[in-house]
Amino acid sequence: MEIHHVVLAARSRDEAERTLHAHGLALGRGRVSPGYGLPNLVVPFGPS
Repeated sequence: MEIHHVVLAARSRDEAERTLHAHGLALGRGRVSPGYGLPNLVVPFGPS
């Protein structure tokens, strides 16, 4: 099985970032989805 994306909802990007850091997850560079205005954060897993 391969997992490509996992989506978690949060009240704010800042809250999500604090929670992910609190669980020891390193964050990659996120962005705001064009046309939707939804910010995201990237948590890389594995070499790719």
